[in-house]
Amino acid sequence: MFCRNLPDDPNTQWSISLVSSIISKHIEKNCINLVLTFDGQGVSGHVNHTAIYKAVRHIACTGQLPLDCCLLSLDTVGLIRKYLSVLELPLSWMLPSSFCCMTGLDGFRQAKVRHHIHVGLNTI
Repeated sequence: MFCRNLPDDPNTQWSISLVSSIISKHIEKNCINLVLTFDGQGVSGHVNHTAIYKAVRHIACTGQLPLDCCLLSLDTVGLIRKYLSVLELPLSWMLPSSFCCMTGLDGFRQAKVRHHIHVGLNTI
């Protein structure tokens, strides 16, 4: 999803009301029943990621979320754990967590391609 008012720039603050409105409409239009978002720290301190978390939290707190929609957020980890990739997996299994999601090799490849597209958009 692309919006000129929401540049992918870690130095640009996004309007929480605008992001909330876009996300809320997208959830309703597409009958989405699960939203996975960043946590309040934006995973890597990225202000756009933090804005998405705040927008989703706003939607939930104001009763705009459909009753059948579940919200989940990622937990920010330190830089070493973030870049250890697969080597970090055993550590994640040992730490307490209420949710663990694994994808197969195809899911990993798809996520990697999408991440490269996201990073590529930053350089345009």
